[in-house]
Amino acid sequence: MKDTQSTDNLKKAFENIALPPIDVRQDVMQRIYNRKEVKPMFNKKKLLIITVLAVVLLVSAGFGAMKIWDLQGPGNSPYTYQLFDRGDTLPPDLFRDDYEKLAPAEALAIIKVKDNDKHAINLRIKPKSVKSLYELSSIIGNGFQTPSAVPEGYSFKEGNIGYRYDESYAKEMIEESKNTDLKYIKRVLKPTDQISDFTLVYSNNKNEITVSTIFNYPSKDIQDIENGQKVNKVKVNNFDAVYVENNGSGQIVWLKNNQGNMTYYCIRSLLLDQDTKDHLLKIAGSLN
Repeated sequence: MKDTQSTDNLKKAFENIALPPIDVRQDVMQRIYNRKEVKPMFNKKKLLIITVLAVVLLVSAGFGAMKIWDLQGPGNSPYTYQLFDRGDTLPPDLFRDDYEKLAPAEALAIIKVKDNDKHAINLRIKPKSVKSLYELSSIIGNGFQTPSAVPEGYSFKEGNIGYRYDESYAKEMIEESKNTDLKYIKRVLKPTDQISDFTLVYSNNKNEITVSTIFNYPSKDIQDIENGQKVNKVKVNNFDAVYVENNGSGQIVWLKNNQGNMTYYCIRSLLLDQDTKDHLLKIAGSLN
């Protein structure tokens, strides 16, 4: 029963991903799920992300940073962590029926028509899961890695794969929102065949820890939306990372420069207890 409850909580996380605003002057949007795209055409705009099991990357328009840290990643590669004022969100059950109809790897994009001057889009992503590490490694190919150390009692449960979406949907939805009487506009997004990220799920039947990797992260900034979280700098081996506690969960995030290509890492514990930080640090250290 507890394991079922943990899985339900994970599904809810996917259902309620509120995205930061989109700059309508930009022709290219980038979407990530642990995940990322090839080089985006951003006009020196900052990127804003929300990190759960799925990560979405969009252009920021007018958000003010509340906290900025300059950090050193693996190999002394610099990056920053920025905490922004929160953006618009939607109730998680508004389009639950539409979400349940999605095929694995599809996403439901929703834009609120009125009182949404920043053109925030909400993505609800249906994960594509595989049960075998061998199968997952075969699909991911280069860049696939697993932690060499996990907390006692945890074992691999499943892997989730993130794909890129066609970049045109955001601009099209924003334009449509200017000429409609509807309250919301929604669109089902079909995945491309390009993999953007993958997530490993480890379980001990009481809790789940996810290890997410986003390839080709198009920024040297980790940007988060303020939601009452506690944020602290931590050391993983000899580099800087960020530890975040929020809504009863904990996570560690950092960026790594791989020969000019940035890789984003997020290790997240669904439940928070006195051992969470140590457990996440142990996993993070075994990845580098």
